Amino acid sequence: MSGIDTLKLDLEELQTLQQQATRSRVKEMLGLDIRKVQSDIVLREEKLKAAEPKPAVPTPEASTPAQPIGKSKSNLQTVKMTTYAWDQSDKFFKIYATLEKIQSIPAENVTCEFQTRSFTLRVKELDGKNYELTVTNLFDDIDPEKSKFRIKTGMVLVQLKKKEEFKTWGGTTAKEGAIKKPNLPKTDEEDPSASLMNMMKQMYDDGDDDMKRTIAQAWTQSKDKQGMAPGGPMDI
Repeated sequence: MSGIDTLKLDLEELQTLQQQATRSRVKEMLGLDIRKVQSDIVLREEKLKAAEPKPAVPTPEASTPAQPIGKSKSNLQTVKMTTYAWDQSDKFFKIYATLEKIQSIPAENVTCEFQTRSFTLRVKELDGKNYELTVTNLFDDIDPEKSKFRIKTGMVLVQLKKKEEFKTWGGTTAKEGAIKKPNLPKTDEEDPSASLMNMMKQMYDDGDDDMKRTIAQAWTQSKDKQGMAPGGPMDI
């Protein structure tokens, strides 16, 4: 099993735990870790795609076929996007918005508006729908003039230029950054599952009694669903 496949299994496990958790603080903490795993998956898939040989560019047709007369696109459904992966460097906070076939539509159909503490990504006429991703109350100020986006295979990469370079953001929004995260172990590139187990154990060890009960209960229910022997972070 490849590292990406293992990370996807870890992602499913975290999402299951988040659905079963009852305390809002535990759900928020698991949500942050879900986005971290999503970011790891996106970055690894990007590396694999970059290593693939580039296909030959076909010769463009002499003319573009006209759109069917009478077919209006003004009433297309707009899908509000709420999930994305993120990563950051010293200068940019990066948002990865997954959209299959995004590379197949005209570049002018994709726009992104930047404000000091927000951005809105809009995609028009993709598989018969419009898409919109709006994030407000960003963790810190950005420079709208130097922020940008790139259309990639299967996704749009939004690069938010940090106003204060070299500052590490605690999350996409100020609310996420205010959540006190546990001291998570470093991700093991060779064995992501081991890192997930260590992370769950750390959350259990550092948590209060309510958190321990919630994690133990969610873990047991998750394993019972999969037909596995009961156990939990406290048994690691």
